[in-house]
Amino acid sequence: MVRKLNDREIEDLSTAMDGLQRSRGEAGAWAALEPLNRIANAGTDVLIDVAASRTLGAPVIIATPAPGSGKRNLLTPRQIEVAELVAEGLSNKQIARALSLQLSTVKDHVHAVLTRLNCASRAQLIAAWHSSN
Repeated sequence: MVRKLNDREIEDLSTAMDGLQRSRGEAGAWAALEPLNRIANAGTDVLIDVAASRTLGAPVIIATPAPGSGKRNLLTPRQIEVAELVAEGLSNKQIARALSLQLSTVKDHVHAVLTRLNCASRAQLIAAWHSSN
């Protein structure tokens, strides 16, 4: 899932790119790390495709939510409930009972949560959920 950067992240990315373009050697590259670090700490993985940037003549930047990051902004209230129960270690059947939902509905919610949070497994979701709470 790719998302639009917010104004602060765009400003940080611009600062980093300016630093890299002005830099001569390692010192300038290190200076660009601070604004990139702010973006990463906000829960966004940033990929700068250098080869594509050279080919196109403009920076190619891909921003994706880090696994488990910004969870409440990406999920519906019901998906948050399901994610919290997954993080507690409940099975789909237990979640269905706890929320009075059909098992198929819980499976759909779990799949949506994994997709929206960019998690490959329940284990990754659990780890990301606990690390961000």
